Amino acid sequence: GDNNYSMEILPLLNSSTILLLILGLLSLALIYYSFIYKPHQYFKQHGIPGPTPKPIIGNLDLLKKYQLSLPKFFIAAFEDYGSTFGMYFGLKGFIVTKDLDLLKLITVKHSDNFIDRTEGTGLLVTYVEGKQYDAVFESSGETWKERRRILTPAFSGHKMKLMEPLIMESTKRLAEKVAGYAESGESVDAIEMYNKMTMEVILATAFGRAVDVQNGKGGRILESAVKIFGTFATEGEHSSRIARVLNFMAISFPKLMPVFRLLVRHVVIGDAMDYLANASQEIIKSRKELDDEKSAKSDLLGLMIEAGDGESKVLSEGEIIADSVGFLIAGYETTSSALTFTTGLLASHPDIQERLAEEIKNYFSENPDSTLYEATHSIDYLDMVFNEALRL
Repeated sequence: GDNNYSMEILPLLNSSTILLLILGLLSLALIYYSFIYKPHQYFKQHGIPGPTPKPIIGNLDLLKKYQLSLPKFFIAAFEDYGSTFGMYFGLKGFIVTKDLDLLKLITVKHSDNFIDRTEGTGLLVTYVEGKQYDAVFESSGETWKERRRILTPAFSGHKMKLMEPLIMESTKRLAEKVAGYAESGESVDAIEMYNKMTMEVILATAFGRAVDVQNGKGGRILESAVKIFGTFATEGEHSSRIARVLNFMAISFPKLMPVFRLLVRHVVIGDAMDYLANASQEIIKSRKELDDEKSAKSDLLGLMIEAGDGESKVLSEGEIIADSVGFLIAGYETTSSALTFTTGLLASHPDIQERLAEEIKNYFSENPDSTLYEATHSIDYLDMVFNEALRL
């Protein structure tokens, strides 16, 4: 009967079996404590406020509440926990702050302690001849320092002054278009308008290529950049919920990064990244054939090409292409978004708009020979308007 069956089983649970079971349970408990529970206690132990994390996923569940929008999540968290708080993506902790004094300590006074970057956490990777390359934004350690050293001279005051005629040319084309819209009363998509102008300026100033993007040239480059950046936005034509989920999953579980990167490349953005890589490769090839020694250091691409030539060969061709694609994407979006947002604010505050225009007119009437570069550093009210727009 059942009693006999039980008695036959019980002898099997001898002391060795029980000991193994206890050791197994203790091992599981130790693994849970060390790798799941303990990492989530860091901020609590150091007195840093923040939302309570859940096992394994951390605070990822809260992002769903805010439509996978980090800005919305940050605004709510700042209200709940103050100007500095800790949060977890999976088991990985992040400190988020808007404390200006703390930011100055990190980025200025103690910047030597914060030079490193989290390597290989970006979903957007450039493929050249089947091999993947990260842009400078994704590199770390000595590699990041060396690549940054190469690129920094492209953003000096002297180089900015040399870029002025190219920027003015694109700005004049934009002004003519805006004047036409004003005269006809036609509505205009500001972000599209600034996207074109910004891409045109980047191609001219960073890559030495004059492309009339505002009048329809170079459309595929712009479309690819818009699609790539827009994919990770919370709204818009190219917005992809899958891409945003993959982005947060990649940050939370970096060991699975190769899988996430493949999904983004083949499922989410299609051939857009490959097109920009191929376009950059063609530009680099033509620059190498045409550039003379005098123009080698004239712009961003020239500096990278020089670093990739010769015996030292600090940058590989794959790294040059990856950085070219990175600057095309990051440079166009940040600038065009800032211009669009500032334009919208000025349109809704005509008194500020009129005062700004008056300040600019007064400056140039008093300084007729001033360059655009000098003006942007001298008109205090212009600086105030842009700072307030970016703050908002």
